[in-house]
Amino acid sequence: MKNIQEGRKAYIYVAHYYDPRIKIWIGADAIVEKYSGVSLYNYCLNMPTRMIDPDGKDWFENETTGAIYYNNNLGKKDIGKGALAGEGWKHLGDNKMFSNGQSYSQRCDVSLVLQDGGSVSFDASSKTYNMELNLNGDKGEKFMNRQGYEKLPTQYDEYSLTKKDKYQMGPNRFIEITTGNAIKINEKYGYFKKGSVGISKNMNSISGSFNPLLGTERGDRNVVDYYSNGWIKGFDILFNLTLGMTGSHNYVSRTIHESWSEYPGNNPLINKFRKEK
Repeated sequence: MKNIQEGRKAYIYVAHYYDPRIKIWIGADAIVEKYSGVSLYNYCLNMPTRMIDPDGKDWFENETTGAIYYNNNLGKKDIGKGALAGEGWKHLGDNKMFSNGQSYSQRCDVSLVLQDGGSVSFDASSKTYNMELNLNGDKGEKFMNRQGYEKLPTQYDEYSLTKKDKYQMGPNRFIEITTGNAIKINEKYGYFKKGSVGISKNMNSISGSFNPLLGTERGDRNVVDYYSNGWIKGFDILFNLTLGMTGSHNYVSRTIHESWSEYPGNNPLINKFRKEK
């Protein structure tokens, strides 16, 4: 521990700040949203004599490969070093994220690590475990599926060649039909609770050529935010119902590629995003 302000007796325990004068932890826990039933200012579920939280953050995911890495001695500050060197690594959650709201102890993680072939050792002097788990590709995805998570795209590029036609069906009543083809290439992924709903946001667009018979070319880069809230799911259903009721119909045929390496084409418009990747 060390002083966080000169002249003030407050200490930092890597991820938690403690003021011994008033005997409380200062500032909300970094992942408080995952534990709604616990105080914002708790430390180790208010059981510091039984549990430790070295830095509060030690599960990692690779957003390009889907790999999962766990080390109870590493935190966010270690991304880019050792096993976390290379492209795509980001923080996934703290060492309590798979406790499902139950009281956490290091033995919870020991069981997970051993089950999937990780390494575990016990330090008798500190009475703590040292654990490491490295799951690449499909193994990482299967592990997360067992924990109730699914791998979903968080960034993708899309090329489309579409045409919109409007038809009058009666007085003041029209229907709009969109036809054409689209190519979607997923670039980045993340793990989210099963059943989460994604909402896309456009980050960049490139206009292509126009053909009066085939329609307009367009390239888009999008990011996706995921929500598990019930009202978000309801909004998504209502939005799609509204499109049908207002006469908007989409018949665009989409081809999805899981990564750039699986994309066999050489479309010059979408390749502009590939060069920016």
